[in-house]
Amino acid sequence: NTAGFMNLPGNPESMPLIELSWKENGASAAFDFGSTDASDYRAMIIDIAQDSSNSLNRRLDQRMKIILTDTHGNSQAYLLPRQTAALKWQRGTVNDIPNFQGDVLGHYYSELTPISNIILPFAFFTEIDLHNLCSMTMEMNTFSGCVMLKSIYLVK
Repeated sequence: NTAGFMNLPGNPESMPLIELSWKENGASAAFDFGSTDASDYRAMIIDIAQDSSNSLNRRLDQRMKIILTDTHGNSQAYLLPRQTAALKWQRGTVNDIPNFQGDVLGHYYSELTPISNIILPFAFFTEIDLHNLCSMTMEMNTFSGCVMLKSIYLVK
């Protein structure tokens, strides 16, 4: 179970997630695409959710900047809006799962935490060569936090 204490809709055991956590403003995670021709695609979609059960989030919404880079070394950044649904803190508490003898079997978050889409239209990225996209960086714009990444993909 890569979801930790998160309470995901459906069957979280069959949903592999990557935890991205940080403890300083400006921390980043980079994803290398080699040399990808994204020119025939309209957007990049990131399936992600804030892990509201993690104390690194300090019960706050998160901020993130997405930076796309091409093989020529050109980069362009897009700061996600403050109210991006996928990065919002979900009100709730971490609760114990007891067995019949009173032992704690595990923990869960009291509220469902849906994985949401961040849609990045390539129309925003006019300063890079989409024929030669090579990486995407997520730069965190808060002092600490934790998100769970499900997938990154392109859509036509």
